Order: sequence, then structure tokens, then C-alpha cells
Amino acid sequence: QVGHDKLYHGNGETSLPVSNGWVVQSRFNEFLDVRPGEKYSATPENVARWVEHYTSGASTYSDGTPMLYPEIDDWYVPRVTETGKDCQKADYAVAATNGCSRATVWEDPNSLYVPARNVVDRSVVIGGGEFKASSVTFANPTATYRLSTWSDRINTNLVKPATVADAGLDEESLAFSQDGAVAQAYGSAWVETWNSLVSRDGMGRPERGDTTALWAAVDRAERVLAEEPRGAAALRQAIARAEAVGYATDSDQASIDKAVAKLEAKTRTRK
Repeated sequence: QVGHDKLYHGNGETSLPVSNGWVVQSRFNEFLDVRPGEKYSATPENVARWVEHYTSGASTYSDGTPMLYPEIDDWYVPRVTETGKDCQKADYAVAATNGCSRATVWEDPNSLYVPARNVVDRSVVIGGGEFKASSVTFANPTATYRLSTWSDRINTNLVKPATVADAGLDEESLAFSQDGAVAQAYGSAWVETWNSLVSRDGMGRPERGDTTALWAAVDRAERVLAEEPRGAAALRQAIARAEAVGYATDSDQASIDKAVAKLEAKTRTRK
């Protein structure tokens, strides 16, 4: 099985709110609804600007293609009609008329809990297998949902070369040749576009930095703390932050050096 997808439906038909409902709703509210957001809340004017940005066609991608998502004006969080509160388990029924029915929560492509308009197109699977989307079935009445329920571009234009060489892929540069299976399937222009946009630059985790100085700084800070523990909340916090950087497996040298400098500054103020 190749690929990944997630349907909130999989947690159960009455599993409301969804598992990360607060995140979904608050991030939606930051741009497209006038309700409390995660980091800030949108105003009617800002909502109008975002809708205009993604529906007018005036904004374009780097290749000149217009950014057109007219459906965003119809997106919604499933809510109880009378109160405006988001649907909870107690509000839900298959044929409810309060805004929390199967149709409004789990089937309407504009519901934020529905994975509508996904595209898994031009997939290249080397060495066997293909994308197999998960599915979820509700009972009474029976209905089955998968990504293709809301999109006709799932697992389309699939190319399955037996080997990397057959695909025409250079593993070092991630570029496709003009005579491999991918080029034969998608055409020269597509390959040229891919090769111009994709490379290994920025891929992977940063090289782990040297934490020797960091742990030495932590040791010094802890000795200072032991000598005078009262009123040292700021230093304790600095030690904890430095330790978090030290334990992280993806901390690069710049992050480590920055953590050392901050900790040493806090330590000096305690001496």
C-alpha cells in the first residue's frame, strides 16, 4: 500500500467534535470566520479580503495559473442552527434537522470535516503497489466513504515503472530523464517543469550540531541555581529550554549556539 489519507469519519459517526476540532476551527476562524482564532481572530474586512484573494482570479501562482477556489466562500464548521455552537455528540443524529445531520457533518463537501476536492494525480510508484485509499462505512443506513467520494482525481494517471532506471529518475538530483517511463506517460513539458522545480535542496533533517558547550552551560547554570534557588524562575526556564534543544535530535549548530548564549546570559544575571 502506497499513500496516506485520513478521514475523520474513521473515528465513528458520532465522534464529535473531531479529534483536532479546536485546531481546525480556530485556524479557519483566523481567515474565514469572525470567531476566536488560534493566534488572532479575523474581522469581516479580512474575511472579505481572503475570499477576494482566492476567488477573483487576480492572484496567480508562479506559472501564471490563477488561484481560483470559489468554494471557500461556502466552507463551514458544522454547527447547531439555533445556537451557532459547533456540533457535539449529543446534537448529532443521522437525519437531524438542527444542522448536525449526517448530510451536513459528514457528506457535504463544504463541511470542514469532509476531505473533499483532494487530488492524488500523476503518481509514480516504483517497484510495485499503488495508492490504496482507506474507507469508512457507516450503518443505518449503510454508506461508505473514501477520498474518491468527493473527487474524481484519486489515483489517476498512475505510472508504475519496475525500477528507478525504468522511471528515468536520477536519485541524486531527483530529475527525470526525457526517455524514461515517466516522460513517456506525462510528456516532455511536464518533466521539464518537474526538473525546474524539484531538487534535494532543503530536504531531510539538518545535521546535528555539537552540544558539548550546551551541556557545560547547563551544568554551570545548575550550580548557580543550587547556590541560590530563591527567585530563580527565569533561570530554571532558561535551563529547561536549553535542555530541550540539547535533547532534540534535529538541533542544528545555530540553534544550539543560540540556546547556549541565552542560558549564559541568564546565568550571569544570577551571579
